[in-house]
Parts: sequence; structure tokens; C-alpha cells
Amino acid sequence: MILDWVENIYDRGGNIYIYGNGETGRTVRRFLHRYKMETAGYIVSDGYQCMDNTDGIPVSEISKVCCTEKDGIVMGVDFRYFNEIVPTLIQRQYSNLFCKCRGVLYCQSNGQIIGFGG
Repeated sequence: MILDWVENIYDRGGNIYIYGNGETGRTVRRFLHRYKMETAGYIVSDGYQCMDNTDGIPVSEISKVCCTEKDGIVMGVDFRYFNEIVPTLIQRQYSNLFCKCRGVLYCQSNGQIIGFGG
């Protein structure tokens, strides 16, 4: 499902960002890269940027990222942080989010939940 979701973002002319540049975020990037799907950058929470890039891809704090309604964000963080991060992204009106954690999928496209379940 993630590959279809990312392809849809690309088809609309959007970019893909990964929230988190730790091990999980880098794993997500490698997975997408394997399918020739590149990311525009990593996003981290404000105050957590400790480097300018990871694996040659820019890292930016959430308050400095200007995602458009065409862009998508794939969660690349440990599930422990979802309850903190996802509401913040929704509050900032990022309308295209993809999260999968412990077998539960949350996928939102243009503000509409298009997938949720185990």
C-alpha cells in the first residue's frame, strides 16, 4: 500500500518527506530508494535537528518545512512517538500522512482517511 500511496503523491507532482532521521527513518528511505522512489528530505521535531543532512538528504525541523497539499509525509519514527507527532502534523494541516505501526495502518490523503486497520 505504501508504494501505491507514494506513487500517487509523485503523480500529482508532490514530494515525499520522511518524519524522523534515526534508524527507522533511514530504513524507510532505503525501502523507498529500492523502488526508485526518492525523498525530498527528513523532518524532525523542533529542537531535535542535530545535523544538516542524513545520507546526503537534508534534515529540517517541522517549523521550517513548507509542505504543500501535493506533498506527503511518511512516518519513520518509533511507535512511542506517534501520539506526539501525528496530532502535531494534523494540527499543522499536513493532509497527506502515511503511518504503519505494530500492524496498524493510518493513511490520510488530502485530509481524508483512506486506510486504517490492522
